[in-house]
Amino acid sequence: MDKLPDQVVDLSGPSPDPGPLEAYQEQCTQGGKIVSSKLVFYPQPSPASAQALAQKAYKTLDMPKPDVMMSPAETVPQLTGLPVWLWLKSGSWVPKSSTVSAGGITITATAAPQRVVWSMGDGATVTCAGPGTPFPGHPGGDGVAPSPTCGHTFRRTTAAEPGGAFHVTATIVWRVDWTGFGPGGTFPDVESSVGFPVRVIEAAALVTNSH
Repeated sequence: MDKLPDQVVDLSGPSPDPGPLEAYQEQCTQGGKIVSSKLVFYPQPSPASAQALAQKAYKTLDMPKPDVMMSPAETVPQLTGLPVWLWLKSGSWVPKSSTVSAGGITITATAAPQRVVWSMGDGATVTCAGPGTPFPGHPGGDGVAPSPTCGHTFRRTTAAEPGGAFHVTATIVWRVDWTGFGPGGTFPDVESSVGFPVRVIEAAALVTNSH
C-alpha cells in the first residue's frame, strides 16, 4: 500500500514551532479490517491534511471486475436477429469503500456504480444506467422479447472475425466521493472491466410444405 510521508518534528533541539501537536493512532482499513496501525504525532487537522488522506483512500480502492451474465449464455453461439439480455450479478453492483485515519481525521472514499458500458465487438456500444435485468426464464421469458433495461441484437455473424468471435467488453463506471472533513469532495471516476469472446451465427430458417 502506498504511504504518505509522516510529518517529522525534531524535538531534540531548537526548531520552528510546529504548532500544537497531538498523538493519534493512525489506521488504514479495507473491507472493515485494519491493515496497518501506528502511533504518530500530527498538528491539528487541516484541509490540506484531509485532502492528502482522501487521496490515499482513493488510491487504495480496489474495484472488482464485472461479473457478467447473458441470455443466451456467452458460452454458446448467439443467433443473428435474436435479442440478447445483458446484466451483472448482484455482487457486482454494490458500493465499495476505503477508509484512512490519521491526525484526528477519518476519511472514507466511496465508489458507487453509475453505469455499465458494453462494447459488443460488432461496432455497437450499449450503455445501461443500472446492472440490467436478469433473464426470467419460464414462466415469463419466451427467449424472443428484448430486455427491458439492457440488451443488444447482433445483426451479423462472426464468421469473418479474427478467431471467429466478437470480443465483448463490459465496463462499470464508478463515481468516487470522499467524506470525513468539511464538505468532502469528489474524485475522477474509476472503471473496472472484463472481456470475453462471443460467437454469432445465422439462424437457419426452416421451410415446410403444407401441401
